[in-house]
Amino acid sequence: MLRMDQARWQRAQAEWEREVKSRRVEDVIDAGSINDKIALAEECMARERYGDAVRLYESAREGYFVNAADILIGLSRALFENGNHAKARQVLRELAEAHPNSYSQERTILGARAVAAAGDLATAIAELDALLQRKDSLEARRLEARYFFAEMLWKQGAQDRARAELAQVVQHGKLFNMTEEEEHWVRRAGEVQAAIS
Repeated sequence: MLRMDQARWQRAQAEWEREVKSRRVEDVIDAGSINDKIALAEECMARERYGDAVRLYESAREGYFVNAADILIGLSRALFENGNHAKARQVLRELAEAHPNSYSQERTILGARAVAAAGDLATAIAELDALLQRKDSLEARRLEARYFFAEMLWKQGAQDRARAELAQVVQHGKLFNMTEEEEHWVRRAGEVQAAIS
């Protein structure tokens, strides 16, 4: 009996929390500042509430901020994670047109992932390969690109080449001091490498 009451209590508590969060999102969309919308959208992304993040980023695209680079990249990430890959790619194109020098590496990586999700692995691989050939890439972005490059190669059936790409990411972690973001990609590559060995 106690377990049943506890389970019912937990369900009621979870439902109440969802309702409060939903109301908070609605309140910020209706009356929040641009900064409030972006901050809550980022929080929603961290909590994997991608649909709410999409709504918040879209509501932040108003007036002067309609083509703000940070809003567009956030919206494209949220759309991608929410499964709307075509729309994510469209927003990435808008970002490239409005701000050609902003987030160029991240645009390429996310765009390639969206193309791959749509089933065109060959194009996605070519886009990431071109990014990896560039010398101006930030190291964290190169590691991220190499990680997803390996993932796509694996899906295409090029397992040996995928393993070699993952090994390069892991090797980076052994040779260099890293930022937190670089550590993230090295750790993920190591986990995948261990799983496929």
